Amino acid sequence: MPAKSSSNVLLFAVVAVLIVAIAAVAGFILLRELNAPPPPTPFLAASDVVVIDPPQPTDDWTLTDSSGQPFSAAQLNGKPSVLFFGFANCPDICPLTLREFQRVRRALGDDADRVNFVFISVDGNRDTPEFLRFRLEQLGVTEDIIALTGDPDLVRQIGRPFSVDFVYSAPNESGFYLVDHTASYFVLDSQRRWVQRFAFGTDRVTILEALQAMLATGA
Repeated sequence: MPAKSSSNVLLFAVVAVLIVAIAAVAGFILLRELNAPPPPTPFLAASDVVVIDPPQPTDDWTLTDSSGQPFSAAQLNGKPSVLFFGFANCPDICPLTLREFQRVRRALGDDADRVNFVFISVDGNRDTPEFLRFRLEQLGVTEDIIALTGDPDLVRQIGRPFSVDFVYSAPNESGFYLVDHTASYFVLDSQRRWVQRFAFGTDRVTILEALQAMLATGA
């Protein structure tokens, strides 16, 4: 009987040690999660809609489109344009925006071709024209979006007047990285002047009505 009792005591001791060890590990993991830096978030506009008054002229530039052809800013002249800066490997903000652009464009109906919807890559080292075209096809927005890519330094220069910023994360073991970037939409009038900024997530009807108003006045 004493031997059995000693065995039980030893078993209880082992179980107690295991419980303490598990609690310590769980506590360490919880503490690490609480102290971990928050995941990167896009640079969101402070307000949903900002009117740029007076309208600001924008610079000339040339990038490359998803067909591999040069595309200049001058090709946007004559139509209002909605610009968005993003990257093809983006897991959330960018595909959501491109699909939203498609919905707005289709809501314009017969006026759809009177507005340019433009995606400018902030990740030109990975976003080749071929890869941009592949992503557009994946998302089903090939016919709705003008997708452009180029040297990141040039894209920074293009985005500077809009206060566009983008930061590359540290690559993982396979070399993959994300890009933290400004998520606003920038509206240019038919003379390529910056006239409005919409924050990511601005109601679709708000964007649609703004574009319809511009088309109605020939802006």
